[in-house]
Amino acid sequence: LDTPVGFISERQILEGGLKNFKLLVVPNARYVEEKTYGVIKEYIKAGGMILATAGSLTYDEHGKNRQTSDFLGPERNQSGLLNSPNKYGQGKVYHLSGNLNSEGYTSLLEILLENTGVRRDIRILDDKEKNSWKVESRSIELEGKKIVYIVNLNNEKKRFNLKAKRPIT
Repeated sequence: LDTPVGFISERQILEGGLKNFKLLVVPNARYVEEKTYGVIKEYIKAGGMILATAGSLTYDEHGKNRQTSDFLGPERNQSGLLNSPNKYGQGKVYHLSGNLNSEGYTSLLEILLENTGVRRDIRILDDKEKNSWKVESRSIELEGKKIVYIVNLNNEKKRFNLKAKRPIT
């Protein structure tokens, strides 16, 4: 998806680390401490956005079932995605009811990244202007210049296009 990703632990969440994230993805994290759950809810109320997979955030640290429908909204049908996000305070929660395939997750994340305003200065696309599967890119800025590296994870040669917001030199 041509965007930097990071990891945040429960400790970092409790220390205020969510303020550095535009989108929190909660992948199958069923057991989450009650304090952490509260901080995540406050993050959303203040305007944050999360994508929670089926079953995420459903138990506290003692295995006690947690009522999440007010926050996450109900899990929906097997198609996987809510027709629209559950609004919670100023934020939004996308809650999946099942697993998506790679293309489904990519399509969903494309929408969420756009909605959160995440900058993607460089994109790796195929000839049809779609994501180039199994070709990843990372970039950093160093001394005012963008350094990009590209990795082909396919077992064969892959043709792709670089699309940039600024000229690449």
